[in-house]
Amino acid sequence: RVVLITGGALGIGAARARRLARDGAHVVLAGRSVEEPSSRKLEGTLVGTARSIAAEGGVAFVRPLDVTDARAVRREVEAVAREHGGLDVLVNNASAVDPRRKPTQESIDRMHSTNARATLACNSAAAPHLSRSGGQILTFSPPLSGMEEWLSHMPAYAMSKYGMTMATLAFSSPSLRANTLWPRKTVRTAATRMLEDATGVPYHTKGRSADYFAEAARDLLLLPNATGRCFLDEDVLPHAEDDAPLDAFAK
Repeated sequence: RVVLITGGALGIGAARARRLARDGAHVVLAGRSVEEPSSRKLEGTLVGTARSIAAEGGVAFVRPLDVTDARAVRREVEAVAREHGGLDVLVNNASAVDPRRKPTQESIDRMHSTNARATLACNSAAAPHLSRSGGQILTFSPPLSGMEEWLSHMPAYAMSKYGMTMATLAFSSPSLRANTLWPRKTVRTAATRMLEDATGVPYHTKGRSADYFAEAARDLLLLPNATGRCFLDEDVLPHAEDDAPLDAFAK
């Protein structure tokens, strides 16, 4: 199976890539953080993730890609399908975050182009290949229920993430499974660290391991006939009570 993951330099994306590779998938990591992090606030690169996969005996490839460039997205998806003999799974992992209630216009534009717009571009480019292979789309974005609270708390970021969800559900069809997945409790990632720094809420300190979320994502991909749905990780992979992890919907 050929799996294309946007991003994957760190956090959930990297954990997800390693988990899929352990199952024997050929993982293609596409993003900007090829050999250097895309931001000085972040750590990790796509090359680093690929090396960790190779060290575990897996197969991984790295392709430079700016997901905000729709033409580049289409070009790279076509190249991946051509070079690897098709495409079976698209994982929309790349995301930008700014938790401020009133971020700058530049930050708003960055979130919407990286999140909602890029997800729509990736899904549009990959859909014909995925339909032919009986494949599926998995997007890391929140369920639409309860969005009113998040929209009032951090409207720009919430709109961009809910846009990712809608851009995914729209592609569900008899020949293409398309679902979203979101953590019930917070996960220790660069994004939750930024949220914690900005708000003082221990999103990162009290988060769960990214490996748990990656395992839930793997189980979701194996669910037969599941499509057009929004899942929380605990819906797919029950988790025993642990050290009081923070609710992902806490504010």
